[in-house]
Amino acid sequence: MRVVPADASQLLATALPVSCASEVWVFFPDPWRKPRHRKRRLVTTAFADSVARVLRPGGVWRLATDWADYAWQMRDVIEAVAALPTGLRPDITLPYFRHDDAGARPDLGAETAEEDSLGNGLDPGSPAGVRGGWSPRYEGRVMTRFEQRGLDAGRTIRDLTAVRTEAAWIPERGASMLDHLEAEGQGLEPRGVPALAPA
Repeated sequence: MRVVPADASQLLATALPVSCASEVWVFFPDPWRKPRHRKRRLVTTAFADSVARVLRPGGVWRLATDWADYAWQMRDVIEAVAALPTGLRPDITLPYFRHDDAGARPDLGAETAEEDSLGNGLDPGSPAGVRGGWSPRYEGRVMTRFEQRGLDAGRTIRDLTAVRTEAAWIPERGASMLDHLEAEGQGLEPRGVPALAPA
């Protein structure tokens, strides 16, 4: 095991080799509780692509949080990357992950839920209409102070697990650097790709 003091999203996206890890753990990431700060949350579909990049086939992505609306977002991300994009035929692309616990434990936290609470609310269901999707607590996870604080506050801990499929990771094909530079010189953005931030 090696520990690297780095931003996880950047490390997984650029520094680690493809298919180098058997597990990726994301336990109790910052929930960025305020709605205007949610764009800063770690677990997004872009981060899921980075996790898929470094996981070997059969590798496991384990997630846990004590913040209910972040758990729902995590579940929605896993559902999104475990399904084929709309309009694509199965022979064109394959999902990077399997979500074997989809729909499991739908009533987790219902007994302690508070109406309209982002931290301990009722499961609204995913965009696909699925409630639940929670895995049993991973036995290899040590109790952290973040988990303990959540338990002390009466929040439900929700775990998720996604398994990497055999589908080969293919880098997202965007505009080339030359396209970016040419568009920047003309004050335009390359087709379908956001402009690069100035250094």
